Amino acid sequence: MIILRKLGRRLTFLIFIPILAAANAWSSRAQSFGSLIAATILSSLACGAGEAPVATIAADLYSVRERGSTMMVFNIALSAGLFVGPLINSTIAEFVGWRWVCGWIGIASILLWLITFGMVHETCSYPQGQLNDRNLLPETLSLKAGYNRDLSLVTAATNTICVIAYPSVLWAGVTIGVFVGWNVVVQLTASQVLHLPPYNFDLYRIGLVMLSGFIGSVLAIFFGGRLIDVVANRMTDRAQGKREAEYRLPGLLLPAIIGPLGVLTFGLCAAKQLSWTGLAFGCGMQGFGLTAGSNVLVTAGMENAFGQMVAIEYVLLLIGIAFMIYGSKIRSWTSSFGPVATCM
Repeated sequence: MIILRKLGRRLTFLIFIPILAAANAWSSRAQSFGSLIAATILSSLACGAGEAPVATIAADLYSVRERGSTMMVFNIALSAGLFVGPLINSTIAEFVGWRWVCGWIGIASILLWLITFGMVHETCSYPQGQLNDRNLLPETLSLKAGYNRDLSLVTAATNTICVIAYPSVLWAGVTIGVFVGWNVVVQLTASQVLHLPPYNFDLYRIGLVMLSGFIGSVLAIFFGGRLIDVVANRMTDRAQGKREAEYRLPGLLLPAIIGPLGVLTFGLCAAKQLSWTGLAFGCGMQGFGLTAGSNVLVTAGMENAFGQMVAIEYVLLLIGIAFMIYGSKIRSWTSSFGPVATCM
């Protein structure tokens, strides 16, 4: 995010997408676990740098009255990666080998870089009169178009950290991070539970079960996109044109209920070894909550997209560390109270 503010949207994409391709090529040829971990860390760095510019570009190009519908396209694409990706990866791993999972991501990254080079323009704001219509196309495709000479990396880092302290940014980042974090937990649990008796699913069929999450995401297109634009625009009109970020929050009600219930449904069905359809239904509910809820929160604070993305990454990191170190203790603790204890 710091580099993005210094170099601009277009150049950040063009630098980090090749890093993503190289990291996955490294992963596909890794000969040790340590080498694979190092390549994965590098790949994560490149992915993180590629997410923040999307929300920023949407804020640059679209008016505030259209951002819900616009960002829903982005969130559906993310959901496709989260839920369709496991199906693609499991199929490749089952029939070709796990190394080609990294290989096809590297190939896709190269194709994405070519598309970005020819079609993604620099969208950062220019002072009035700096660009003219005759030179607009070549200037916005220039690698220097988004470079900020007046902003130092230290200042960019300080500003980004300060933005995280904004209550709205911190709250949105924590909430989305929890949604995404539980999605990671659900997918990791599914890959273990469905592979064992009584299910005995192979990798391909586990990927098909995860596809239910994408179905839930598709159902969230209206509720998390167009609907929040309609609600926020009407509330703005009633306030005589004064728009507030909280006007989008009513759209959070439905995903805030359905998403956690989906995680609970998945967990209870897995604990009691019920039919796989129960697990798929819970995954679909969680996908609905993740997509709709994330879109509501991101569009409510588009002006601070940098800080939101940083906050989300921090929350995901904390959740991952917690489950990696204290996973068994967390499972023992959660099995001792509430509906889990009743069902067990």
